[in-house]
Amino acid sequence: MKNLKMFGLLSTTLGSVIVKVKASAFGKTIVVIGILVLCMSFIGILTPNPPPSGKSGGPSNGGATCYDCHSDAPVNSGSAHAVITTNFPAGGYVAGQTYNITATVGGTAGGMWQFELSAQSPTGTFLGTLHNGSATQTFSSSRYIAGTLTSTNNTGGQTWNFTWTAPASGLGPLTFYGAFLEADGDQTTSGDNVYTATYPTHEAVTGIATANATPEINVYPNPNSGNFSFDINAVNAENASLQIMNVTGQVVYNETIQLNAGQNIKQIALGQNAPGLYLVRVTTSAGEKMMRFMVN
Repeated sequence: MKNLKMFGLLSTTLGSVIVKVKASAFGKTIVVIGILVLCMSFIGILTPNPPPSGKSGGPSNGGATCYDCHSDAPVNSGSAHAVITTNFPAGGYVAGQTYNITATVGGTAGGMWQFELSAQSPTGTFLGTLHNGSATQTFSSSRYIAGTLTSTNNTGGQTWNFTWTAPASGLGPLTFYGAFLEADGDQTTSGDNVYTATYPTHEAVTGIATANATPEINVYPNPNSGNFSFDINAVNAENASLQIMNVTGQVVYNETIQLNAGQNIKQIALGQNAPGLYLVRVTTSAGEKMMRFMVN
């Protein structure tokens, strides 16, 4: 009778799974099986713990994602797709400001969805502060954010909304790295798909002068196709460093140029670099100036 009472309690929790087992077996063994199923159910579905940290695809962990465990199919090979969007101004983030971030994964397959996201510099330094939304949870000292359990079960995909506060000024470019899991709900790591998405950005720059006598600079046309003129109005005749960087901080053009006092015009061809936002930086003995421009 004790066993039957226990089955009654378990069947209330586990539904049809326990009913089927009860009809086909008797004795103490069935109680153990019922308890194991119950534990597996809580571990696989109901646990409030977030996913393992260090799986967002960022450089701090060598690009690791949930593919490390859910590796049946190549990354981004499923029918869904993932994207990260923000409300950043076109010129980049402003230090200390808080912005809306949206992480979305969608498709016609799947049944359970999860994600992990972090904001990192090109060298893997965590930048800014992530804040929970209504269906997200931060973890590992708020370096990562993921979905809560109430947001993971949706056959049509899932969207998570949260916020991020930009770091102090002078920390430069960063990228939001996101890894997304499409699980089939069978409580194993097989039969699942993994997707990744990134959102590179940079600190807003309108021009930086470290001394009164820094040169005036201009890029035209802006936007351009990657071939453009660079105009430098220098105070003195001297050598200067000319660098062009993409939004991840990678230097794509680097040259030491000879400046004459007054106007200097240089033709630049960036070659096969991808379209997007770029920063040009000129450094002289008097200081440095930076300007942003777009390549279409």
